[in-house]
Amino acid sequence: MGRPFKDISEQHFGRLTAIDRAYSDERGAIYWLCVCDCGKDTVVSRTNLERGHVRSCGCLQKETSYNSEMQSEDLRGYSFGYLKVMERCGTLNGNAVWTCECTCGTLKEVRAVNLKNGTTISCGCVDKENKLKHGKTHTRVYKVWLNMRQRCLNPNNKNYDRYGGRGITICDRWQIFENFLKDMGNPLPKHSLDRIDNNGNYEPSNCRWTTADVQSYNKGY
Repeated sequence: MGRPFKDISEQHFGRLTAIDRAYSDERGAIYWLCVCDCGKDTVVSRTNLERGHVRSCGCLQKETSYNSEMQSEDLRGYSFGYLKVMERCGTLNGNAVWTCECTCGTLKEVRAVNLKNGTTISCGCVDKENKLKHGKTHTRVYKVWLNMRQRCLNPNNKNYDRYGGRGITICDRWQIFENFLKDMGNPLPKHSLDRIDNNGNYEPSNCRWTTADVQSYNKGY
């Protein structure tokens, strides 16, 4: 006799949300189609969900492994943008923190993850210089560039889970606003930034200015 059916649809188990019953195996175990917070689908048995044996599509384990690697990796002497790593100075929220010297001479404490993913490339002097140099601080295209960076690089951004949280990155060239502006130009009034491949990264070959209607067909965020 099979196990009694229990509806767990829309219930959350770690990063997984149960969507619909998928199938039952020969032993009567019931498997559910789940969607992970990172956007990927996976099929998990109800038992493993309820007992907490499976809490993500696998992304949680990868992040844990990545953070562990970050903790043990020696970054001394390496340069990231305008920053040269001097010595480790502590840990913040489980991430190694390193003291870095900027090319302007300023010392700055930076998390290892922010060094390696390009979130922090200077003590802040480069951003100030760029704002003064390009004169586009209050323009729409500059705000689009800032929002793109926030979605991909800032875990506290409300849209991070749909972008940076699921692996969407920004190419090295577009870490500098002037390069983004040169490649993309200014958008028309009703156009916004769209990735042609919704699972692809922000880079010249995968981005365009287009209308909201076109984006809806493309299932972009």
